[in-house]
Amino acid sequence: MNSAVDESAQVHPRHLVEFVLVLFIATLVFKGFVVDGYFVPTGSMAPGLVGLHNDLTCPECGYTFAVGRDSDAWTPPTVTCPQCRRTEIPLGEPVDQPGDRLLVLKGCYQWLDPKRWESVVFLNPNDAGEAYVKRIAGLPGETITIRGGDIYVQGRIQRKTFEQFQALAIPVYDSRVASRSKWDKDRWVIHGVTNSWSRVGAAWLIDSLHARSIDSIAFQDLLPSGKPTPLVDEIPYNATRLGSRPPPITDLAVHARLTYEQGTGSYAVTLNLSVHDSVEWRHYPDRGTWEMRQNDRLLQSGQRSISSGSSVDIDLAYWDARTEARVDGQSLFSIDAD
Repeated sequence: MNSAVDESAQVHPRHLVEFVLVLFIATLVFKGFVVDGYFVPTGSMAPGLVGLHNDLTCPECGYTFAVGRDSDAWTPPTVTCPQCRRTEIPLGEPVDQPGDRLLVLKGCYQWLDPKRWESVVFLNPNDAGEAYVKRIAGLPGETITIRGGDIYVQGRIQRKTFEQFQALAIPVYDSRVASRSKWDKDRWVIHGVTNSWSRVGAAWLIDSLHARSIDSIAFQDLLPSGKPTPLVDEIPYNATRLGSRPPPITDLAVHARLTYEQGTGSYAVTLNLSVHDSVEWRHYPDRGTWEMRQNDRLLQSGQRSISSGSSVDIDLAYWDARTEARVDGQSLFSIDAD
């Protein structure tokens, strides 16, 4: 039996060595002058970027979250689920997960100007082998002031866009996760006729035939003792570092999907920023109108029709002294309070 070998299909050992050598040189050049990789050792940028940590899964609601591991800090035997608030979840034996890894574009600021709120990597001027990952708050020549958690430059507040705010926001509660937990029921308070409200999966349903003129259901955060408390500057990643209760926060947002079946009247989504300060988006589906109010004062109104059985996605947010309402991703209202 005779066979012919196509020499053009063979790879010569010399060509293979040349290819590997060129690839190696290109990788060195690319890494040295274009990009570089960095390992995040600490959680100063958590939860966006995490350092050494443990991944825990809540046995009650199934939510998975990271808890930082710091050899210099006290480690509690148990932690609390940030979603359903189930307490005394064992931290267990350390199963340390490595921190995030970054691929950084080097030298980009030789051609581009730095922008506020961008994440950057820079070297320690006293130790060239140590790199820091931080977010830009101030630009060259600026005088920065921090008041109430907001950034001011020469006395003027520096606001993020809605998209930037969303990217930095820390989830506090997701009804699609926490509704599976028996611990979740105490976080909702019904005002009005109790039997007009019912829980359907992750949603709340109100039967307007049995409801009063002002029925509402309110979400509240709870301490491990079960006592209601304002939302605070707290993330589960820092569970091993918290020495005292963090301060309350006022930059808040809520996302809700509202479905209108039938009937007259209105429904509203309200953010309580403090005891005496609130913002509200109200919709009259039978009229096809909406209103935006702050502390019961009408700020703006407009048209928004919705047919029976249809749903709308509502985003109501207050951040950097700005209030904005979005419906199905479209901004309907935005006002700055300088």
